[in-house]
Amino acid sequence: MKIEDLVARFGFSDNFKQVLEISTIRKVRNSRTNWISREDSDFIVHEINRSKAFDILKYSLQGENSPKLFVLIKHDAQIIWVYKMEELLDHLRKSISVEITSKGVISLHSCFTIQRKGGNGKHEKRAKDDLDHGRNNIQIKIKCLALSELLDPITIIKYND
Repeated sequence: MKIEDLVARFGFSDNFKQVLEISTIRKVRNSRTNWISREDSDFIVHEINRSKAFDILKYSLQGENSPKLFVLIKHDAQIIWVYKMEELLDHLRKSISVEITSKGVISLHSCFTIQRKGGNGKHEKRAKDDLDHGRNNIQIKIKCLALSELLDPITIIKYND
């Protein structure tokens, strides 16, 4: 998702957009720097309040639809966990904690982060510090194993190849 799309979809301020854009360009030009700086951390955390954080999580899990189930698959262990979406969303709503990690990533929950997509962009023709370059998009990362341990699934399926 482009920064401008994130800002528009969730109603963030123009200042928030500007901070994310400046942070993204800074990160592209110096990969050793944090995406979100310490100086911007308080502003970002304040701007992404609990309500907006939940809206982001809900959209990340459901999109424009309202699925009843959430499924996690761990291929190497050959296991599938099935959860009730409503229970998962209720749990997430109650346990949101917005903070900036020591690596400058926006954490919405112990299992969800917002970060710059990154990557080498070798197939992209745009300059790497162009905000339209695919590597400068925003993505929501899910820590699936940690998420699988939050709730009791309604069913577990074990399978063999």
